[in-house]
Amino acid sequence: MVAIIAIRRRWRSLSSVVALHLVPGCSGPIPAHCLAGVESKMKTNLPLVGCRQLTLEFYKEKASVLRYIASAYTDPKLDMEVVVERTGANRYKINEVLKSGLGMTFTSYLNKLRLTEASRMLTEKSSAAVSEIAYFVGYANVPYFNKLFKEEFGSPPTEPLA
Repeated sequence: MVAIIAIRRRWRSLSSVVALHLVPGCSGPIPAHCLAGVESKMKTNLPLVGCRQLTLEFYKEKASVLRYIASAYTDPKLDMEVVVERTGANRYKINEVLKSGLGMTFTSYLNKLRLTEASRMLTEKSSAAVSEIAYFVGYANVPYFNKLFKEEFGSPPTEPLA
């Protein structure tokens, strides 16, 4: 319901803008006859405007979830509940965003981010200890990091990547 009210408010201001650009002879203060035709056309298209608005809100929510995960993946305590709390999205929406957009679960996406960063760091900072990199990318358990790294890249993090 809140979305519909917001759409109607935007519709009123949008009708003025549309009249300026689409109705010949309308400039400056908008005469009532210019708005009348535009308003009636926009009323018939209100469901379409509503659908577009909801679609935009979905993408904003999707972007906020992905942005938050990308900024917080190094936190070893990051889990689904933290993302729900910080982004305001519900568990279902987060799973939907990750599954439909990336084909991954929350845990697999988080591990992919962490392991990709770890592999980059291992190649760039060959002198850094594996445990140091594991902690830096968000793994508190180094043997678990080693196991996941080997599963992802086919070799342990102590060996150079091919």
